[in-house]
Amino acid sequence: MVRRVPQRDRGWAARLHRDYAPPEKAGITASELQRFREPAPFVRPAAPVPQPAIDPAKPHLAYPENEYRRMVAMPDDVVTHLASVREPPVPA
Repeated sequence: MVRRVPQRDRGWAARLHRDYAPPEKAGITASELQRFREPAPFVRPAAPVPQPAIDPAKPHLAYPENEYRRMVAMPDDVVTHLASVREPPVPA
């Protein structure tokens, strides 16, 4: 038998998380910590932000060069479409 326990205060879970490493040791000020806890809402830009150019001096995924360039150049909506799963893995 499972009994549902009423929860009067639903904000308790947010208060349970504690970062046990003092933020001061990480060089985080109180105002920065508050910004992390309550970030500003995301405002989507009107036009998509372009991918930066490939810099061979920086590390990147180990794909063949032509495939990697093609993936990096792919627009976000194409990536989203290709990665979307429309059918469940197990038939209903």
